[in-house]
Amino acid sequence: MSGKRKRANESQISIYDIVLKAGDKLFKDGTMYGEITGESESLYYVLKCNSNDNMPIPFQKHSLRNNILLGKLTLECFNYD
Repeated sequence: MSGKRKRANESQISIYDIVLKAGDKLFKDGTMYGEITGESESLYYVLKCNSNDNMPIPFQKHSLRNNILLGKLTLECFNYD
């Protein structure tokens, strides 16, 4: 998404520069919420920890990033583009 957005300052990092990849763990309220298992052009696939089936759930990339920005979800570490 960073290619579509023009930066005012090249040294400035935004939430849209975050890159999520398979194996990244998401946390909610200090406990593990799920793990990124893959992605498509507009979706991240998350395997939730509390789910009874092993089917990843699709999340819109911008929605998942917004949840991280708002503090609803956190990551172990941040990777940037």
